[in-house]
Amino acid sequence: MAQTDQIRIQIAKLVDKFYSIKSAEEKFIPGKTPVRYAGRVYDEKEIQAAVEASLDF
Repeated sequence: MAQTDQIRIQIAKLVDKFYSIKSAEEKFIPGKTPVRYAGRVYDEKEIQAAVEASLDF
């Protein structure tokens, strides 16, 4: 496996870890936490895809 492929795999794992930590920090508290009814909501797979696309440059 090429070194660049190994790095891409590491980056994907780090993005997944980042998303897991970030989403765990965002606890919903009824009456206090705003409900985002309009706007973008991304999961770790979509963020990984965006990072992967930027690595192609």
